[in-house]
Amino acid sequence: MADTCQRSARPRSHGILALQLAVTAGAVALAMLPPANGPMLVVPVTGSATAAFSGGGRLIGDGLLPGTLVVTGDRATLLPHLLRHGAVAIAASAVSCGEVA
Repeated sequence: MADTCQRSARPRSHGILALQLAVTAGAVALAMLPPANGPMLVVPVTGSATAAFSGGGRLIGDGLLPGTLVVTGDRATLLPHLLRHGAVAIAASAVSCGEVA
């Protein structure tokens, strides 16, 4: 009688891969989370980065990518306003702000 309950290594390896991807995605999301107060890089998705101004953001300068802006403000106030206007805010680093040559 043949054993029909053979286990394969594939389902387990898929689970480990999924876990690794979830941990990596979580780490990237945390790294990109804008600060509660301070500099943020505003990236337009379907709208304009200038929506940050009407949400209380103050301009620091242009971002490295065209159309992006570095602003400072309160995340709790800015984030919902930006999302309604088709833009997102991420943590502003020296590289994303164009300060590193």
